[in-house]
Amino acid sequence: RARKKKGGGGNSSAPNSPRMGVNPLSPVSMGLSYLERIHFNGDKYSFFAKTKFAGCLREAECDELFKIVSWVQVKEGDVLFRAGDATTDGLFLVVEGSVNVYGSAKDGEDEVFKYAMRSGESVGDLDLVRSSEGHTRLVTARAAQDSLIMQLTQDAWTRFCTLNPHALLLFLRLAIGRLHRVAYFVLADFIPLPDFANVEPDIILFTSRPGGDPPPL
Repeated sequence: RARKKKGGGGNSSAPNSPRMGVNPLSPVSMGLSYLERIHFNGDKYSFFAKTKFAGCLREAECDELFKIVSWVQVKEGDVLFRAGDATTDGLFLVVEGSVNVYGSAKDGEDEVFKYAMRSGESVGDLDLVRSSEGHTRLVTARAAQDSLIMQLTQDAWTRFCTLNPHALLLFLRLAIGRLHRVAYFVLADFIPLPDFANVEPDIILFTSRPGGDPPPL
């Protein structure tokens, strides 16, 4: 399996390490069955089900998503993207390894470490739907160790949603649910709100209905 070339010297603790040359590997050229067997123990559905990004998808939609993503193999210290870069590269989801995310630095100051992403976690989710015109990355993502990354570009995301409109509705419902929870916890300290603790979730994971009809919208 071909490896990405580092952009130059540097390490994960140095925010100024050079950016890698993004040259994704095609899952078709590597063999989808090989990738699933090696990196997902033959069960990519369980992996997707544990991610915040794709946990709402059914198996058929996971199959379609698996076909259109690209694979990026990075070395420790390689930069996936920097704050200020265009958003067209879309989402990066960690399959193996870990990636550190840094906040924008002020002039003359070092970047600020925000959090680390491990297997199943992603960065750039919102960048999939943000127009590339006038919008740029707000953070920098750098490999904390040698890692295998699944990449979904804006163009690939658009194709996926065009072919799978029901999946788009699930994503929208999931996003709205997250915003609702955030708003609830923020406002609950100031105004009386109903208790939603015992309300059943609106999203049904695909694992609960394998191959079945989509849940009602």
